[in-house]
Amino acid sequence: MSKIHFYKSVQVIDASIEEVYDYLTKNEHILSWSNMTKDHIYAEGEPLQYLYAGQKLQVIQEHRGKRYSADAWVEKLEAPSFIDVRTSSEIGTTIGQYQLQSKQNQTELQIDLLVETPKWAYAILYKLSKSRLNRMYNEEFRRLNDYAIQMNRR
Repeated sequence: MSKIHFYKSVQVIDASIEEVYDYLTKNEHILSWSNMTKDHIYAEGEPLQYLYAGQKLQVIQEHRGKRYSADAWVEKLEAPSFIDVRTSSEIGTTIGQYQLQSKQNQTELQIDLLVETPKWAYAILYKLSKSRLNRMYNEEFRRLNDYAIQMNRR
């Protein structure tokens, strides 16, 4: 099985660690800043947020006008400093890890995105697409920073 690290970023967000954690874990916030995520579907009766390791949900994303659905789960959660969320699809397992660290009135956010795939063709595709994926995710997480600024103005 190939493990491809396709995106890594460290950014400083003008919001407290608790706020940034909420922006990354609560549906109301994710759907406000993310251009790719269209919905998270949780088990009936569960709050619309990541709550515990092992929690399962359905992720609906859109890319280039096409909708995708994937089974997802929270692998690890250490509020408010660490989030590990994974999705499973025909490609393999996509891993999103978010490390948060408080820096006075700001939060340093380290983002690591990886894919584990048993299919060599997908591994090659991810390697070849790295610069395009980098631009796409830079734009996505810039929206998170813009959202934090907007929320602080309220």
